[in-house]
Amino acid sequence: MALPEIDQHKPFARKSEDITSFSDILHHSRKPLDGGSGPAYLGDVSRSDIERASESMRGTVVRAPLLRYADATDRSIFLKSENLQPRGSFKIRCAFNAVSRLTPAQLSNGVFTASTGNFALGVTEAARVRGAEVRVYVTNTAGRSKIEALRTLGARVIEVDYESWWAILRGEIPAGETGTFLHPCACRDVVVGDATIGQEILEDLPDVDVILVPFGGGGLITGIALACMNWGSHAQLYACETEAAAPLYSSLSAGAIVEVPVDSTPMVSGIGVPTVLDANWPYLNALVDGVVVSTLEDTAEAIRCLAKSNHIVVEGAGAVALAAARHPYFAGKRIAAVLTGGGIDMHVLASVLNGERSGYLPPSRLRTFE
Repeated sequence: MALPEIDQHKPFARKSEDITSFSDILHHSRKPLDGGSGPAYLGDVSRSDIERASESMRGTVVRAPLLRYADATDRSIFLKSENLQPRGSFKIRCAFNAVSRLTPAQLSNGVFTASTGNFALGVTEAARVRGAEVRVYVTNTAGRSKIEALRTLGARVIEVDYESWWAILRGEIPAGETGTFLHPCACRDVVVGDATIGQEILEDLPDVDVILVPFGGGGLITGIALACMNWGSHAQLYACETEAAAPLYSSLSAGAIVEVPVDSTPMVSGIGVPTVLDANWPYLNALVDGVVVSTLEDTAEAIRCLAKSNHIVVEGAGAVALAAARHPYFAGKRIAAVLTGGGIDMHVLASVLNGERSGYLPPSRLRTFE
């Protein structure tokens, strides 16, 4: 994947023997949020909104511990272990908050979403309590364990090609669909639910220097940024992507939304999209301090380190935060790395742990190691 040149070097331009130790970082100067153009669906989010969402989740959502990463040496890394949530992902927070605020009329024809699995699991769990049907549109590359879990919970799963799935996220309504759409990352109640993670990090680690957040659609890092604003924190916020797809890195580099190739793998199926959503771009441009792009091999190594050192299982889309935390730029910092989920297929996990690259890298990346 070709990315724009930054600081006179080309991202990922490394010899194959060096690739496991290389990632790229982009520092971004926050731009003022232009209230006169673009969407403004988060303009009125307050501290009380976030606190109210947090209170409503008690008994449903776990206050995920902030674990110290055992092998950190020249920096302090704390792991926000959202992989320990019910259904294995932070998405239970935003899904529960969004579903709990729907009216009976909005639930009458069911709800539908487009998801790689984690958000859909949270929506299905929350909607089941309210007696609503759930239809989930997933990519045909979504993790099989997540699809099986959705069907076990009673969701109707519709597998579509990637282009159709992405079109739903950009506003297209599937033919014959009459339910209420819940967007996984560009919905006010979803982002407020995400913000509760930021609240907890700031309560448990008020002197945090940097918060590292995996980037899929941008809802999570936007929510955490809103929490930082409302709690008066000056922590830097860096999004975490992989070489499989880095739309935010590329868009911030260009100063406008651009489209990038996606060369994904089941190891990181929870993140990696072709572009930044229009609804979230103004907030990302205004609230994010940079992006770290890690190699897939660095991400696999982070999964192995978490299993070995902290005895936890994390999917690649979450482990990318630890991969980013190991970047030289963050030496001497107090870092909170958000481990967003643990929903990794067992055969993929086995391949990662055993170093069998053919089980977790796409063919295009395998050639690097030939």
